[in-house]
Amino acid sequence: MEDELIDRNPVPKFRKSLGLRVPSGDEAYTSAELESLFAAMAQLRYKAVYIAICKAAVTTGARAGELIAAEWGDLDLTSGKLRIRHTYNPLDGLTLPKDNEPRTINLIPPAVQVFEEWIAACGVQPDDTPIFNAPQGGRVARDYLTRLVDKARKHAGIPEVGEHGRKRKPFHAFRACFARLCREAGLDPQLVQTQLGHSDPALTLNVYGKWSEAALASEADKATTGAFPI
Repeated sequence: MEDELIDRNPVPKFRKSLGLRVPSGDEAYTSAELESLFAAMAQLRYKAVYIAICKAAVTTGARAGELIAAEWGDLDLTSGKLRIRHTYNPLDGLTLPKDNEPRTINLIPPAVQVFEEWIAACGVQPDDTPIFNAPQGGRVARDYLTRLVDKARKHAGIPEVGEHGRKRKPFHAFRACFARLCREAGLDPQLVQTQLGHSDPALTLNVYGKWSEAALASEADKATTGAFPI
């Protein structure tokens, strides 16, 4: 009997039937790239709200739609919490967050600082007002925000592909920045996973929270010769 070859790969079908998936996600900007990116935003004279929402993304790990949807009543700096009740897009308006799972973010100190500075800049607002109001009124336009970040990326000379070889979506990469910076700061991975709203810890640890090469080199230097019995 002659060997017969099938005309398609059966593996994807089995992966789908078993509910398996390969973790994917954006790669973070390095710390140096982040500094260059925000410097470029200042040089390009971006409106303060666009810089503030980017800094909020880096320090909270929230998605663009979640930050656009967030209202002042969702923010409690006294307890250090931000409720993620909705996401927003111009077609559907306010809807439940991804996977239909609202969550509460415990704000790390840099996030508290970002929101305190934003309150100082725009003043106290009614609870049902978006935290990040567009300059012309209403909610920030996500597509426009993405274009602004990408323009600043190009202005700063930051490559589209990160140091680990993955392409970065301009704004969504801030979620990976949050995960990376938290992990490099020694925060518990479970906290990072909860903040991001991930159901799969592998996505948090191996994709979004992958350490930068500079941080890995610095971590390796901590292992002094005297600590090894050689």
